[in-house]
Amino acid sequence: MVIIRVVDVEVRYDSVKALDSISFDVFEGEIVAVVGPNGSGKTTLLKIVDGILKPVKGSVYIDMKNVVDIPRKQLAKEVSLVTQSTYVVPGIKVIDFVLTGRRPHIDFMPTRKDIEISLNALKAVKADNLVDRDLTELSSGELQRILIARALAAEPKVLLLDEPTSNLDLRFQIEILNLVKSLSREKSLAVIMSLHDLTQAYRFSDKVIVLKNGRVYTIGRPDEVLTENVIEDVYQVRVRIDRVLKAIIPVV
Repeated sequence: MVIIRVVDVEVRYDSVKALDSISFDVFEGEIVAVVGPNGSGKTTLLKIVDGILKPVKGSVYIDMKNVVDIPRKQLAKEVSLVTQSTYVVPGIKVIDFVLTGRRPHIDFMPTRKDIEISLNALKAVKADNLVDRDLTELSSGELQRILIARALAAEPKVLLLDEPTSNLDLRFQIEILNLVKSLSREKSLAVIMSLHDLTQAYRFSDKVIVLKNGRVYTIGRPDEVLTENVIEDVYQVRVRIDRVLKAIIPVV
């Protein structure tokens, strides 16, 4: 079932065209990696799907409803975005922070149900042992799990992740990507994540969108689109692809 449909979207920052003629579908339980050089439009694309930015042309549909027609509070129940940078306020406990993900569902005060859903979100990311910790006491990997838990607390159909492995060491990068993959399968989440690491895109996505200069250069299964010729043309770097290891290795 198609959860996200982007149709001929164009985005401009003043006179600069950031995205041009973007079209693609994302299905229930599918993980889509968005890759491309810096400035190619990856973060802008996530903001369009989240409704933060409005296209000057084209449309974005979530569950067959046009994003511009969905009230912001309702949209926040269906789409959760985890950004690269989050300001952490000292003195805030993990459970209280995750509970803020329930805001679209809360009319006045959190209920017992809201607390239970937030605790279950922490269990889903294997961070329920951190429930009473201060946010400032967390490692980078732990904080990233908490950010994802907060997004899950909204019970969305769509999870958007902007560079989820940035500033993490190798161990935590793999842990987070395995977590995203299992959550997508278990909860039938449609996931779009922007990535710099092409090997991670190859190994952890069902579909890859390659952007170049704000346009879709190619889209398809990782083994179809992450080819040596495509990567050299888009990134201006020669690579060797090990199909057995699913690794993309720069040729130096």
